Amino acid sequence: MTQVVSFSPEQKWATEAKDDEKHIRADKANASLNAEPVTLTGGSKTIQKVRVGYPEPSSEMDTAIDTKIFHRYMYYTLGNYQFTQLGESDANKSCHEFYGGDSTRLPSSTVRLTYDVGNDVLEKTLLGCVVDEFNLETSDELSTASLSMIYRTEKSRKISQTEQEIREVDAVPFIGYDYQIELGGVESAVFNDLKLSIKNNHKTDGARGLGNRFYGRQPNVGEREISMELTTVFDPENLETVIKTEYGDKDLPVDDEGYWIPSKCKLFTLPLKLKIMTCEDATEYVILIIPNCIISIDPLEFSGSDDVEVKLTLQATGTKTVEMKDSTTKRTDIYCQVVNDQPEIVPSIKETTPTTPEGN
Repeated sequence: MTQVVSFSPEQKWATEAKDDEKHIRADKANASLNAEPVTLTGGSKTIQKVRVGYPEPSSEMDTAIDTKIFHRYMYYTLGNYQFTQLGESDANKSCHEFYGGDSTRLPSSTVRLTYDVGNDVLEKTLLGCVVDEFNLETSDELSTASLSMIYRTEKSRKISQTEQEIREVDAVPFIGYDYQIELGGVESAVFNDLKLSIKNNHKTDGARGLGNRFYGRQPNVGEREISMELTTVFDPENLETVIKTEYGDKDLPVDDEGYWIPSKCKLFTLPLKLKIMTCEDATEYVILIIPNCIISIDPLEFSGSDDVEVKLTLQATGTKTVEMKDSTTKRTDIYCQVVNDQPEIVPSIKETTPTTPEGN
């Protein structure tokens, strides 16, 4: 298969970056300008006038996820990137750190994706891509990362499959048993499913201007929404956590008869730490910290003899701090550290080769 995608960090928004990044094999991917025509009936039952409309370019893709590409997804989703080259005691690995900040703009990329067409390949080059939403899901199958992006414009070309150069990194994809979850500093192994969502809510209306059909400037980031869903089965191990979540008090107050009762005004919050590490290579891993989470719970419901399902939703707040590798602290809603053997992410601009006019 030659259907792959790549992300090249742009030095300047919507200015094409070098085509030298590793390829990622996507389960599915799409890209479209989404330019609907603008029509006018003018009192008629049929369309009488039509103009090409403003495009709203967007792209979506689903891929497996591993230590070799996790840092790239976080770079475009969170920005605020710090790189540290580790020493011999850490197997000379690379440490990539990210945190959620208050910047109005995120790093952009030139995304290239390819489609098989007979013996040829259609390569689409998307300029000015920014990640609007990142999702990570895992259970008892391979983990899946989903990205929703918006971009400025695109170009495409047809090349033969023999001309296509595939650059891949061999990596072990994540699966559910690679995940270690700590809630409130206590490790928990009772969760069956995990879903992480990071939404950047870009504001595209302000990026469009007069005199150009395409976005005139990079869309600004809106309010960041970070949530995690954890699903498990209701049992004695999680009974108190469920009641604390529902009643809003970690101390579980009781009445005169010994019944647990809802809190008068407290909100149940906890820090969350997630570590993802494969048993094949313990020198590479991902650590994700949400320093403060508001926890809510779906209504408990039983049906016949089925297990009672518990679904916790953790919503991140930006009220706590985390410590970076260089010992500085950052007030943030999320922090991510990826240790792997991949180099520092460095934005670039593709060099253009001048064409020589015919006859010279």
